[in-house]
Amino acid sequence: FIPQGIFANLGLPELSADEPIEFDQQTQSMVAKGHARLVRGKFFLEADNIRFNKLENVATATGDVQVNYETARLVTQELSYDPGKYYIDVDAFRAGEAPLYFSGKHAEGNMQLLTIEDGELFYGEPDFFSPNIRAKKITFSPENGRVVSKHALFRVGKVPVFYLPYCSFSTQESPYKIKSKYGHRNNLGYFGQNTVFFPINEKIKLGGLVDYYTKRGWLYGPAGEYSLFSDTTAMRGWLQSGYISDRGDRGTDTLGDPIQRDRDFIMWRHKQTLYDNVELTGDLNWWSDSYVTRDFRPQFFYNDQRPDNFVEGLYLGQGYYIGGFTRFRPNDFEQVAERLPEVSFHWTPSELFETGIYQQIDADFVHLQEKQLSGTPERSTDRIDGYYGLSRPFNMSPWLTFTPVAGGRFTQYANSKGNVSGKESYTRFLGQIGFDLDALAFGQWDYHNKNWNIHGLRHMMRPRLQYRYIPNANQGQSNIPEIDKQVFRTYLPPIDLGEIRTIDEMVDENLLRLGLENSLQTQAQGYGSRDLATLDLYQDIRFTRQAGENTLSNFYTTLGLFPVEWLDLFLYNRFDIEDLTEREIRTGLRIHDADLWALTFETNNLQHEISQYTLGGEFQLNHRNKVKGRWRYDSHRGQLVEQMYSYWMRLGKAWSVEYQLVFHKGTTRENGTQFNIVVQLLSF
Repeated sequence: FIPQGIFANLGLPELSADEPIEFDQQTQSMVAKGHARLVRGKFFLEADNIRFNKLENVATATGDVQVNYETARLVTQELSYDPGKYYIDVDAFRAGEAPLYFSGKHAEGNMQLLTIEDGELFYGEPDFFSPNIRAKKITFSPENGRVVSKHALFRVGKVPVFYLPYCSFSTQESPYKIKSKYGHRNNLGYFGQNTVFFPINEKIKLGGLVDYYTKRGWLYGPAGEYSLFSDTTAMRGWLQSGYISDRGDRGTDTLGDPIQRDRDFIMWRHKQTLYDNVELTGDLNWWSDSYVTRDFRPQFFYNDQRPDNFVEGLYLGQGYYIGGFTRFRPNDFEQVAERLPEVSFHWTPSELFETGIYQQIDADFVHLQEKQLSGTPERSTDRIDGYYGLSRPFNMSPWLTFTPVAGGRFTQYANSKGNVSGKESYTRFLGQIGFDLDALAFGQWDYHNKNWNIHGLRHMMRPRLQYRYIPNANQGQSNIPEIDKQVFRTYLPPIDLGEIRTIDEMVDENLLRLGLENSLQTQAQGYGSRDLATLDLYQDIRFTRQAGENTLSNFYTTLGLFPVEWLDLFLYNRFDIEDLTEREIRTGLRIHDADLWALTFETNNLQHEISQYTLGGEFQLNHRNKVKGRWRYDSHRGQLVEQMYSYWMRLGKAWSVEYQLVFHKGTTRENGTQFNIVVQLLSF
């Protein structure tokens, strides 16, 4: 672009040329001919001829004019510059400094505002496929890095694509985002998917989704992104939406109900901080049916197959925080514990006077509501819940800490519906006692290995013992609408009374948890340390058992190996010691050589439910081309349920194109062969 240095005050520049410099007494001008050069600091002007008028304080250059200032460059055939007014006037020019490149028939202006007539703007080095803007008028402010154009055409090379009535963006970021996908799927037919964002100003990008499916019809909807940073707030978010009058074979949803013709979705994400102590988070997923994103935007579906909808505000005080939270149910195909709303107060553990005893306070009020999918009566209640806990750490030795704990939890239910007894109100008091025993041991070795980038070794071992006793926890269960209830989980559940969230379906607890956490570390380059390996082992011993439970819980193992930068290994295992049965095992292995190639292998085995193995890899042929593949095998079905073959290439300097061939078996929606061409704008 026209850099700020071009507007610098030249003062008394140094003028030179191959031929002797002439002085025109009549016009009070110095004339340099033949490889003429005008230099002032980092500013360098070169042309066939340069005339500098001392009276008007204007330099005029003609013939193969080149201007250089640091990394910026401008070329033209004629240029005039007034260093006193910081004003430039140039015809038929090209100029650039990464990432912006301009060209136009005429430009004039100063540091505050430069106006380009009949101009072109490239974000990124121009080539045959480069996206660009062509407009009758482009204004550019070098001081604040703003570009504004009106009545412009967005083009790819010389081909016009979109008309832009107005756009404004900062030179510090790529102004446009474009992703397109074209291909064929058995249940969609031939299709084209397009997601586009255009800048309105430095804070907002607007755009939309425009798709066409030969078997389904047109899908369209508005989209936007926003980003705002100031001294008091930082805010980011995006919204995407789509509507289609689906004329194809829509099938049934997860409840077995026919999917209606009018289908739509709205997805919104918001994250904001205020004054460093207020946080706002929003998440909206409004789907007309359970499969609308799976059919038309599968990347959203596979990242979040059971969409959540909530808004949360958090105020952080000195040693406490106050929260406001609401979870709502816009989708009638989901069963959701709605919180309309929930207000909470949390006092973080702090010393009680100077006794060495630490207190913790948690309290919340919530209106809970849960609509049943099966047609059974709705459950709802107004609930006040509070917890007060005490703990007293005793340092038995430098490596051993014993902490007795005690606490009580008060819960009041009012206006209850959907409980077994039919009572509208109920009050419950629960108490707990227990202890934590934590040890720390470590060893160090002066071992070095340049090949593995190891600079010393340190093994840290943390044995842990936790005991909790919560008697009569299931008291009055028939009086409580079971909304915050027990759910299937594969990880360790919390055992402390103050941390349990499923308080509407409590069970007696008399439990000892044994744990051993390990980490093997080495010194990181520069500062700190990095993990070479981690190993966590946990086992619960139940002195009070519920129906179907054994004395010993599953044995939990989590292993991570990261010995070198090119190798990552993960393992998670649940093993039933009493039945000697493998309940769950998940593994992940990744081997890679920088960006040149990568190989991944994953297993996912859950007893009676899932048994799948996935192999993936990619290989970079050169800096512009690479191939990728993924294969997923289901041992329950005894067949490959997914195959993906991909060829990725860089098109020009701004685009990537990926050709995909995908085969699916055993799915509810995508069975068959799929061919995709994914086009994405990398920069602009």
